[in-house]
Amino acid sequence: NDSKNIFFEGDNYSSNWEKTAEKRGLPNIKATPDSLKALIEKKNIKLFEELKIYNHREIESRYEVDLESYCKNVEIEAKVAKEMAVTLFYPTAIKYVQQLLQTSQSLSQTLGKNNTTTVMNLFIKDYAKRIEEMHIEVIQLDKLLDKCHSTKDLLKRGKIYVDVKVQCGKLRSVVDSLEEMSPDETWPIPKYKDLLLNL
Repeated sequence: NDSKNIFFEGDNYSSNWEKTAEKRGLPNIKATPDSLKALIEKKNIKLFEELKIYNHREIESRYEVDLESYCKNVEIEAKVAKEMAVTLFYPTAIKYVQQLLQTSQSLSQTLGKNNTTTVMNLFIKDYAKRIEEMHIEVIQLDKLLDKCHSTKDLLKRGKIYVDVKVQCGKLRSVVDSLEEMSPDETWPIPKYKDLLLNL
């Protein structure tokens, strides 16, 4: 049976399936721009033409439209991520760390240096470090977007947008860590726990 190799009874999202697929000689293409290239492979174009689904020009047009759509969607995601970081999370985090510093100073004046103020100062340093990390990730995201905008070749541009998507994940990871450390009343959007509890 020609289709036997694609059948798998386990979890298709697990690493076990990836290993099994590799043993069976099946492709495991993880990036959208690379997967879309399959549309314009000679054997697939021949198949579409033989079945009278698409002609050569139609399939190439579809490939370009799908790749352009991927680029635009990632661009929108990246711009929203950057805007939320800069206009929501960054100001919120700065304001909270200022409050912590004022509290720490008051405690030091009242209690002197003790375990409470030491622990609090460590927390403040950790929190401030994550704010700096968020700033760095935003700058890196900007650089990648600029690179996308200056790249004319559609496929090369699409591959850079894969890096943009990865960078959005890095930015989100830092923001998530700040969310976990911030009081509910200061965070500008509903937290994950709020979304889960209010379902």
